[in-house]
Amino acid sequence: MRTEDVLIDWQKPLYLNFTHIAIMNRLDDFYSTFGVMERLEGDIYVCDKLNTDLELEELSDDAEMRPLTADDVKGIHDLYPASEIERIEVFEILVQVLPGLGIFRKDTNELAAWMVHSYYGAMFSMQTRPEYRRKGYGIRLARSLTKLVIERGYSPFVVIRPQNDASRNLYTKLGFKKAYETCRVKMTPGLKEEDHGEEQPSNHQAKTNGVAKGEGPTTKADDDTEANKENQPVDEGIEDMLAEKCDIGKEEMSTAHAKAAMDEGIEEDK
Repeated sequence: MRTEDVLIDWQKPLYLNFTHIAIMNRLDDFYSTFGVMERLEGDIYVCDKLNTDLELEELSDDAEMRPLTADDVKGIHDLYPASEIERIEVFEILVQVLPGLGIFRKDTNELAAWMVHSYYGAMFSMQTRPEYRRKGYGIRLARSLTKLVIERGYSPFVVIRPQNDASRNLYTKLGFKKAYETCRVKMTPGLKEEDHGEEQPSNHQAKTNGVAKGEGPTTKADDDTEANKENQPVDEGIEDMLAEKCDIGKEEMSTAHAKAAMDEGIEEDK
């Protein structure tokens, strides 16, 4: 791999999305001679057999679950944590072609929680608005969409960060099992660790966003983000990975993770 110069130009920035951990560990062994590699690790969980014995409470009389439509897309995209890197047209196509589900208030038709199915069985964008937490909407959506994905002939899967115990517990209840580990990686050539402005993690250690946490003075944007956390919808699916994006066109990782949803909300929404 080190001598490959036809398919890969190691002197250019690279961004690898959800790549098997074994491949990334091989790259770790030699890429330090080219530049800096930043990693965000995520585990792939696959559902081969849905747990149909799981008993859930019925939805309350004031709520209903139904397929998402094009009319719901703008509201979903506006609250999507990674909306800066995912165009609204992507969601419009997904909702038209693949199954997506939402739980709505009957009286106001407000969308309280939702989940979208992407390509090849990937399930993502499960979010619950803060005022509708602790109603079991998340696991109900996940179970129903998993069933639909299986019926369409796909193997449902999600990406869960290793530290996200709540998300892992939710999906294992449904029958999801860990298949393998992956990494999202930003590779920046010609950049030494000391030039990067922070201590780099050791090989095979996850690193999120390439931005040191708890360092430097806080800004008004930071304060606004902290104050607005409770108003963000709770994300219970794949974009706890997607929201922590890499922008290989910049030396610093984007700080747009301010909109990223809170993992702990899953625990509240079971």
